Amino acid sequence: MANEDHLRIILQGVNVWNKWVKENRGVKPDLSGADLSGANLKSADLRSAILSKAILNSANLHCANLEGANFSGSVLTGVNFIGSNLKDTLLNGAMLKGANFEGANLEGAVNLKN
Repeated sequence: MANEDHLRIILQGVNVWNKWVKENRGVKPDLSGADLSGANLKSADLRSAILSKAILNSANLHCANLEGANFSGSVLTGVNFIGSNLKDTLLNGAMLKGANFEGANLEGAVNLKN
């Protein structure tokens, strides 16, 4: 279950989110199970975020920093990952149908099968 405070902050937009992340470097964002379908998270700093079992259908993660994020069991159908940093992300059991990884850094991404 997502941390309610973290969910509230990300829903305020990427600028607010990135500022919060910068001010709270020691906090591991927990957005597990959150429904962020269609969210515009372009250039979001989601390093080491817990997004397991989250639903991000058709979300825009263009140029997002997702290094070390956990997307295990997430629904990532139609997500725009163009130019994103997915280095060392966990994608175990994630649904990736129609996701666009053009120009994305997938170095060390775990279980990228679909």
